Order: sequence, then structure tokens, then C-alpha cells
Amino acid sequence: MNSYSVIIAAHHRAHLLERAVRSVRNQAVPGLQIIIVSDADAPAVRQLARTLLTGDDLYIERFGEPGPALSRNLVSPRRNPALFCFWMMMTPCLKTI
Repeated sequence: MNSYSVIIAAHHRAHLLERAVRSVRNQAVPGLQIIIVSDADAPAVRQLARTLLTGDDLYIERFGEPGPALSRNLVSPRRNPALFCFWMMMTPCLKTI
């Protein structure tokens, strides 16, 4: 059983997914599982997840209302590790005034 699970919500964000997974993998934590949850039909995210995930990692596609909180809540009650965290992939917002 994994000691830690990291949930990454990936709504059409294939361009950020590799960096997020690499960042999680760079943590010096044994027993780490990565769970990617996509809340949309996103072939680029699906293909990248197949490439990046290994072993006990999971890729989940859910349908319905989009949103990172719903993705997190779908997965978190099902997890048994001692600790799980929700990894946010943020895109900077630049606004010209």
C-alpha cells in the first residue's frame, strides 16, 4: 500500500501536466502514488497520463460538471494512505490594464 497519494486535477491542461508530475516525482518521499483526474474528454491529457504514470499510479476520467474540487472529492474518500494532497496546476493570469 502507498503511504502518500497526490491528486492532480487536469482539465484540458496537458501543457502543464508533465511539469506537475515531474515536480511530484522530484519529492524525496517513498511510497508516493500519483492520481491524475481529468474532468473532460481530453485526448492529449489521456495520452500524456499513459506516458507519465507508472506502477500504482492511476488515471481517472470523470464526466459531469467540471471543477478541481469535484475531482478531488471523487478520489479522496476512496484513498487509504496515511496522507493525500491535492496538487494544483496553476496558469498565471496576466491582465493588461
